Amino acid sequence: MREAIRELVALNILVTRPGAGTYVTELSTAELFAPLHFALRVDPPSLLHLFELRRILEPVAAAVAATRLTDEAIVGLMNLVAEAAQRSQDGDAEGLVQADERIHEEIIETMRNPLISAITRSLREVAHQSREFTASVAGVRAQTVDELESLVAALTAHDPLRAEAAMIRHLTRLEDAARKAIGA
Repeated sequence: MREAIRELVALNILVTRPGAGTYVTELSTAELFAPLHFALRVDPPSLLHLFELRRILEPVAAAVAATRLTDEAIVGLMNLVAEAAQRSQDGDAEGLVQADERIHEEIIETMRNPLISAITRSLREVAHQSREFTASVAGVRAQTVDELESLVAALTAHDPLRAEAAMIRHLTRLEDAARKAIGA
């Protein structure tokens, strides 16, 4: 029992106060995912595990979104792709990352599944770290824009199979670029 408490304290889930007892901390996602952020910094190959998780969730989200997107959401996605293209052309990697994140967030939110939304929200900071890393790899930015254009075209056509395939291509190519960059 003591060892379990020590482990939970190390993970910032519990806090011990001498003479007062042991208490559950306020469990913010930042605190819960701090070990994962640390792992990504000291062990870049762990980034590949994040891509594996994203390849499980996001293609299905894209397929579902293709059947549920409103005309207003489609216009928003088209504007975001145009923004991503402009940011890439301007050499603004951070702006491209932000537009890419907003596209992925819109797709997830369109599912209207609070559990999947909560899971992906909790991974946002870690995913942001992975996007910053891959955006710094030579040649990734231009390909990312092409893939986002294909993805949004599939979503606009309300074609779930094309949307799923476009997301798989996008994430797989980013994972391959990350794998090469870290030498894994």
